[in-house]
Amino acid sequence: MLGEADSQPSKCFARKVVKFAVLPGLLTLGKDLCKMLAIGAGEITMPILSMFYGIVIRMYFYDDKQHHVPHLHAEYAGKRGVFNLENGEVLSGALPPGKAHLVQAWIEIHRDELLADWELAVNGEEVFRIEPLK
Repeated sequence: MLGEADSQPSKCFARKVVKFAVLPGLLTLGKDLCKMLAIGAGEITMPILSMFYGIVIRMYFYDDKQHHVPHLHAEYAGKRGVFNLENGEVLSGALPPGKAHLVQAWIEIHRDELLADWELAVNGEEVFRIEPLK
């Protein structure tokens, strides 16, 4: 049985509850192994970037293949939408119109920070939280 110090999750899982143990002798998890573990767990990790007006904003790690553009995922009351970071366009899903407009305004205000987080996320690196819409 692995000791507590041997079973700490990798940084790539810092904001997602995914249980796994580090194999004996494996002291660090490289980017490729981290990506395989994330995909092998049946999910890609998705940290929360911000929350405002009941909307939760997330960005997947390693998520540069599905929509082929920098984007974020927004959730509100069980509804989900994917928004392009470059122009705020809804790529898939839908939020209520008023909430979608709030997300688009927030993207406009924080575009540079979001694009910086996108670069970190697609490489499996920890992203930074971004101020909510006030």
